[in-house]
Amino acid sequence: MRKIVLSTLLIFTLVFNVVFAAPPAHFKGKDVKYIFPHAVTKDGLLPIEGKITATDYASILKSINNVQDNNLALRSKVASYYVELAKTTQNLFFNEDGSIVSSYDYTDNEYHNQNKADIASIAQMSIAFYDAYVNNVKFNYGLSYKSTLNNLERYIKTAKKAERRTAKYKKAVADLARYKKIVQNAATFQKNVKDLSYKNALSTSSYVLNNLYKEGKFYNDPSLQSINYGTMGNGLLALNVQWNLSGTSDKQRLTQIAKEVYDYINASYDEEYDVFVFSGDRQNVKFDLKDFGMFLWGAKELSTILIQNGYGIEAANLMLKTTKMVNKVIVKDVTYKNEGIAREIAVVNGVVSASRDEINTGRLHQFLYGFMKWNESQFTSFIGVHSKNVMLAKNMLINSIKNHIDAFAIIHDTKFTDVTIKNDAKEIPYIAWFMVTADYFAENHKHHLSKEENDLIQRAIQKNYDFLMNKVLTLGKNM
Repeated sequence: MRKIVLSTLLIFTLVFNVVFAAPPAHFKGKDVKYIFPHAVTKDGLLPIEGKITATDYASILKSINNVQDNNLALRSKVASYYVELAKTTQNLFFNEDGSIVSSYDYTDNEYHNQNKADIASIAQMSIAFYDAYVNNVKFNYGLSYKSTLNNLERYIKTAKKAERRTAKYKKAVADLARYKKIVQNAATFQKNVKDLSYKNALSTSSYVLNNLYKEGKFYNDPSLQSINYGTMGNGLLALNVQWNLSGTSDKQRLTQIAKEVYDYINASYDEEYDVFVFSGDRQNVKFDLKDFGMFLWGAKELSTILIQNGYGIEAANLMLKTTKMVNKVIVKDVTYKNEGIAREIAVVNGVVSASRDEINTGRLHQFLYGFMKWNESQFTSFIGVHSKNVMLAKNMLINSIKNHIDAFAIIHDTKFTDVTIKNDAKEIPYIAWFMVTADYFAENHKHHLSKEENDLIQRAIQKNYDFLMNKVLTLGKNM
């Protein structure tokens, strides 16, 4: 196994057969190494939607960055091609100003740039690359050979004169030189990941704040017209990336923005109905589950920034109001069942309901991840709901694995009212977000998992990874 891993790590192929100076107007699939069609059939052999999207690629980058932690076999695979995938993503989707091409439609055997940008595409790229920047040490695959190097050096140093004439000794000397070269290359590899990730995380988060933000509000595009849970959540996450990457001189400006955003969110809260009203219509509030998850995560990050800058009362108030809304809208047998949460939730005249008859697996797991990131706040522990939230999400994850993963990967959806009615198509971001959420539990809440549950999670991650990086990628190469 070690020899196979080493040979894989030493293979570096070109990302592009054709090099693009900027996101192209159109291109053929054969010109790009990493093509992930948006949706495929149950077995991954045929495309359902051939388009490629920025949020898909961002979720893939985030997922493969995360799953290395708890699976050494995946770690060696990921390290060998992450930079190539990141560069593919950069060349296809990144504009020079930090904005992101949201998608390429697939028609007439070609991919066509839609020349559109939205905050989700930009912010999700920012999050994915920030993740890689923070965790760049994961990509130094040479660290896994430290003990091998030590053993070889010890053997060579202590070998007696007669031993030094043997084939075993000569092989050890050759192996030591080879491993040292690998370790050296790995360190360079790590630096490349760190530098590329920093650049991309900074440019995208800067674009959000400079072009999609105004007076406490985050908008979907530069027209500054559309605002909802998704735009606010993604904007908050971009603000958090910018905060974490900024120097001391920028902190004052970002603190002011954070306070402005808090003031707007706080003013948007309806005390009677316990919901945030970003649309202006308090009688009819609807939101997509994944958008709510991103908003919760973003609110937690905003509260952290506020605490660091003397706004402790505001931070606590924000967490209290998001907690009230969670309790309001996540209701057993109304908006969620053991198998999952409804894709869309409505609060009409204060009455909560599932407004879409669907448990959408991608939205479920993107929400669960955002929910768990929100739950990291000390506030949830302080008011005594942290453990309850963990168990709710854990049980939903385990049930989702048992009910939503078929022989190939996680399915697209089930009916909410009848979970036995299933759509077994596969959608790429759904696979990726499932891996992100499953890995989060394996890494951060292993003490809440039985051995059987942990093994179940690891097998499910491996199955979905193999489907994504083998079946879907193979299909993409032939598009």
